[in-house]
Order: sequence, then C-alpha cells, then structure tokens
Amino acid sequence: MLARRALPVVTLCRLPRGEHHPVSKPTQLFPSIRVLEQAPCAPPSIYYTPCNRAAFASLSTEVATGVNILKNGTDPALKSDEELPAWLWELAQPEKPLTELQRHEFTELQPEEQRRWVKLETRAGIKANNVLKSA
Repeated sequence: MLARRALPVVTLCRLPRGEHHPVSKPTQLFPSIRVLEQAPCAPPSIYYTPCNRAAFASLSTEVATGVNILKNGTDPALKSDEELPAWLWELAQPEKPLTELQRHEFTELQPEEQRRWVKLETRAGIKANNVLKSA
C-alpha cells in the first residue's frame, strides 16, 4: 500500500468584492493544497487593502495615523517643527553621490563619507563588470 502524502491545510481570507491578498489564493500556486475552511481575517496593516482603507482615510495633521504598534495604545500626537530635535532635519538631507565624493581627496572626507565612497565605488565596479560580461 502506498503512503498518502499529507497536504497542508490553509485558511483563506475573505475580502469584500472578491478581492484577495496575494497569499490568499494558494491553490493557484499549489494545486495540491486543499482548503478546509474560509474565515474572514484582516491583512497586515502595512498594506493598503480594502480591510484597512478606513485607517488611511482618517489621516490628520494632529495625530501620526498608523504609527501605534501597541494593542491598546493610541497614535502619538504630531509635534510642531520647533519642538523636534535638530538632528532630525539632517536625516532628510540627501546623501552625496559618488561624483560629489570624488571631487575631494579621500583623506579629506569624514569617516562616514569614506565608507560611503568605498561602497559606491565597489558598486560601480560591480556594475561595470556586469556590463562587460553581458556584452
């Protein structure tokens, strides 16, 4: 007698208007999977889907909508620009591209800029090698 292979059990999410999560139709990818039940469930909150459309519709200028990760917590209030630390505005500055870094001597650069220069130079070399190999 041949041993039967156990098939994985999958629970599908049911969404309104026939919309599905990318993972909610496993039978398309794996026809041997049998679906035992279909239960309503919510998608992860990081995706914009019909299940959490209401959360994104309530964006406001007083509260950081969707930032709360605690089960019983609330979204934090937004602060004015004057209340935010000065280092936060440095994060919004774009990093220097390789051409900008190459205008200076390597020894004149800050340690962070030196690491970035090496990283970008390595990346450019890899891309050049890939172009040569593909031609």
